[in-house]
Amino acid sequence: MQKSNIRHGGNTPFKLAAFVCVLLVLGAVWSFYNGAWISGAVFVVALVCALNLLNASEKKEAENKKLLGEIERSKKEWETTFDSIADLISIHDAQSGTIKVNLALAEKKNVRPQDLIGKSCSEIYYGRDAASGKCMVAKTIESCSAMEADVDDMVFDGVYRVTTFPFKLKIAGNDVPACVFIARDITREKFLRDQLVQSERLSTVGKLVAGIAHEINNPLMGIMGFSQILMDAPGDKTISEVREKLGKIYNESLRTAKIVSNLLSFARSKRAEREYQNINDIIRKALELRVYSLSANNVEVGLNLDLGLPMTMLDAQQMQQIFINLISNAEDAIVSAKKEGRIEITTRTRKRKIEISVKDNGPGIPQDVINKAFDPFFTTKAVGKGAGLGLSMAHGIITEHGGSISLSAPPEGGALVTIELPVVEKEQWLEVKKAVEGAK
Repeated sequence: MQKSNIRHGGNTPFKLAAFVCVLLVLGAVWSFYNGAWISGAVFVVALVCALNLLNASEKKEAENKKLLGEIERSKKEWETTFDSIADLISIHDAQSGTIKVNLALAEKKNVRPQDLIGKSCSEIYYGRDAASGKCMVAKTIESCSAMEADVDDMVFDGVYRVTTFPFKLKIAGNDVPACVFIARDITREKFLRDQLVQSERLSTVGKLVAGIAHEINNPLMGIMGFSQILMDAPGDKTISEVREKLGKIYNESLRTAKIVSNLLSFARSKRAEREYQNINDIIRKALELRVYSLSANNVEVGLNLDLGLPMTMLDAQQMQQIFINLISNAEDAIVSAKKEGRIEITTRTRKRKIEISVKDNGPGIPQDVINKAFDPFFTTKAVGKGAGLGLSMAHGIITEHGGSISLSAPPEGGALVTIELPVVEKEQWLEVKKAVEGAK
């Protein structure tokens, strides 16, 4: 343990006694020249001063001992708290060198805490050959701001949420830049969340099935009709006439296959992966899965899609789920108002961001509902009509894409959902991905 700089003042009484003796001698000498009465006065004054100094010294020594005890107790309480936290925590200097680790990290590495002191952050969490910048320590200190990321490539199994905080460490009276690194195991949390997302997706598929069945039925009827014409046709039909009917059969088959493929693609459970996509195409695919239901409920959809919209890196399946949910919510609101309705979907670019808005002319939405709309399991729908997870999951997905989503009630009525997504170029994404994979 490092020694405290607080002095105990153990020899102070002896110094005071010596001081008193000197005063007495001086008093005696003075009395020899000035008379005995002065000797007594000097003695009394010296004695009073000495007693006061002695009392003050003892009081100061007691205060120092108390302060030292409080410091030692606070230090012990801090270390106990630090070591009792289940998350993996370490403190690093500006060069990513390790200054301190908690017990949880040492036990995870199966070593003593002191064995990790001096090692680089990247070596501790990502392995000996990991790139020095993996831990975000230097970037956190340079930016003077907290950072967060979910990673699955640590030396430990599972997925961890890494959070880094900059702070100033006091060393020899100087403020030294440092960084706190916290890694929390979210493997089970992520698994449950993925299961929840898939469950919600399958629930959406169940709601789409009736409409999809009608959508498939139309081209199938066309296929059957044209096939019947060919079978019933006399033998003198020309090749061109036969080809015409076969072409219609083929086109209707393609239409059916497209609907089924779209549904299967949406329902399939797959690893989240971003690709270079056009958001307009994703919106159109989402509408294809809702077209029958919208038509049956007399809901018109207006598309104001910016044809010059830039492409960006997206998870198409996740985005399609968001748009299906938003369209479904708008449709339900219109149906609840028992009126013919309209949904306006608009896309445009603003300051290197893609803006998507979904607006309906339903009954509107109160402010207290807006405040809770993105909370998990919050819903205004009747029991069995929804689990209240759609907007909550949409918020999570959009946030993961670096964007934002908001809900508002326009003055003219209805509800308006606005989504903003950053424009990420494919080359930019591939460079980042390559750097991350190269650091593994």
